[in-house]
Amino acid sequence: GNFQGNQPITRSEVIIYLNDSIAATEELIALQEEDPNNSELELSLDNLSLQIAQTDSYFAEKLAQIEKIESQLDELEDWIVQDAQSL
Repeated sequence: GNFQGNQPITRSEVIIYLNDSIAATEELIALQEEDPNNSELELSLDNLSLQIAQTDSYFAEKLAQIEKIESQLDELEDWIVQDAQSL
């Protein structure tokens, strides 16, 4: 589906978006190498760089949230183990 900025995404979706970005970047670089004087390609590369920076920021935020959740799950698991041992 289409990316919805207000909805969570899965790791596999992250991989798909990253792969698509890499493919688009490689295509633009190849086109620019063929015609280095094409200013339209330069603008596309600049725009892609901005999009990648915004995406990196979004993923960093999501990664921090995932790490926090993992920490909470570890604490919950420890609590469950301690509770089970006290029975």
